[in-house]
Amino acid sequence: MIFKDINVSFGRYGNSKMYVSELNEVLELQKNNNIVQSAVVDNTTAKCDVKLRNNQLLKTASVRTDIVPAITLFPPTFTMEAYTKNELASIIDNTKKIFFKIFATDHHIMLASWQFGWMFDMLEESNCSLLVKLDDIDIRDLAEIKAERPKLRIIITNTTQWKNRMLTQLIKTYPNIYMDTCNVIEYFGIELYCREIGSEKILFGSNSPFKEPYDGIFTLSMAEITNDEKENIAFRNFDRLAGRSEF
Repeated sequence: MIFKDINVSFGRYGNSKMYVSELNEVLELQKNNNIVQSAVVDNTTAKCDVKLRNNQLLKTASVRTDIVPAITLFPPTFTMEAYTKNELASIIDNTKKIFFKIFATDHHIMLASWQFGWMFDMLEESNCSLLVKLDDIDIRDLAEIKAERPKLRIIITNTTQWKNRMLTQLIKTYPNIYMDTCNVIEYFGIELYCREIGSEKILFGSNSPFKEPYDGIFTLSMAEITNDEKENIAFRNFDRLAGRSEF
């Protein structure tokens, strides 16, 4: 079975200890684990040169089949770092497969309609998905956004054992919310989430290179779920969301 990874990054991030950090090193690690495509974010955009680093990632992704760019967004009020409407529309129109990423804690921003405004409108209208770490947001803010914008696709990464009970209830309550598997460590965890929210709402995510991809691959491969459910998680849901499919 092939795997497509929704949660991959490169570049040094703060004081985190990383045994690989360069893009080619990370992609080689993915390849060695039979991960054929990865949603990749540049960690350095959490601190500096956002547009420049985003553009470099877009350029690299345009000539490689193993990368889907996850582009860092700032809200419109950050006039130096944020995209204009025309700039963001051009990126969406000219990139067949794409995700967007918010570093809420690093950038001291909130996941809120009043802060992102037309950007959320544009993502919603173009079926683009937004990646956000669970620890970066308040579940109440996410619920408020989903009540206002049911079509906005949000993928929650780096979920935690302690918050997942709230998250699964949120996913059952509102449409177009998804979660990754990188921190699913509970006994029969994959099986539990498939039963609670369905395999269509779960994406394989490794958090590579901060975590070893093999752990998540083994957990999913050995899970007591159907092959169809495994394939949904391993790659089908990734393809649907990256390609902005209607469903």
